Amino acid sequence: QSADLNRDFAAPVASQNLINIVGFPSDVGVDDMHRWSTDYIAGIGNLLDEPEIWQRCDRSQEEVNAILDDLLPSLRRRPDHSVTSHLLQVGLPEETVRANVHLTISGGMNEPQHMITNMVWALSRHSEQKADVLTGNVPWGEAFEETVRWQSPIGMIPREAIVDSVVQGTFVPAGANVGLVLASANRDETVFDRAARFDVHRRARGHVGFGSGTHMCAGRWAAKSAVGEFAVPRLYERFPDLALALGREVQWDGWVFRGITSLPVTW
Repeated sequence: QSADLNRDFAAPVASQNLINIVGFPSDVGVDDMHRWSTDYIAGIGNLLDEPEIWQRCDRSQEEVNAILDDLLPSLRRRPDHSVTSHLLQVGLPEETVRANVHLTISGGMNEPQHMITNMVWALSRHSEQKADVLTGNVPWGEAFEETVRWQSPIGMIPREAIVDSVVQGTFVPAGANVGLVLASANRDETVFDRAARFDVHRRARGHVGFGSGTHMCAGRWAAKSAVGEFAVPRLYERFPDLALALGREVQWDGWVFRGITSLPVTW
């Protein structure tokens, strides 16, 4: 049998996981969450200022806000274990809660979705390493970290310099737009031996696939749990013979947000 792993597994799993994380009601479908998150990501990467993309973002934001109009009062009366409920319980202003829910939606689906497909693709292309992971010789967590390092789901993050700086001899004036290329940093040969090679036996914990420092991605641990400890291991438990479909093209998209958009597989 065959399927497109991105369309038929990674996207709906990541969408449903995000619905559960933010505590949205059961009538919110995986297609709804996928569309909202995709629109938000398109807006974040809309460096060409295309009006149609802003319109999509505004429409999705209005739909999410309509859900929050009903959800927030309900969670105040009956708290649950969702991220949204916890934000309310610690006393954050409603405006801040809404902003954080929108932020969670923007980054909480595309990256886990891409990590599922990236991880399966990487393991499928390295059969001996895949065998080590499936037999337990290498923990799933190590395979997850190495995949994030080797195929960074976020290739670049834009920043603005707030003071005049000199970086390795290059002057960067205050106010300059700077692109921090995480994908390049994750293949720095001075940090990782044979950095261009996928190797689940290395300890890839020094990667910056989720950023670093104070502003490290808050979803790092949720993604590792959902993808590296649940989705991909369970996928191989159910389909131990899962393999890339011969003669079928694997389609990639993006650079700022990079991932596989079509991954034909068989079992």
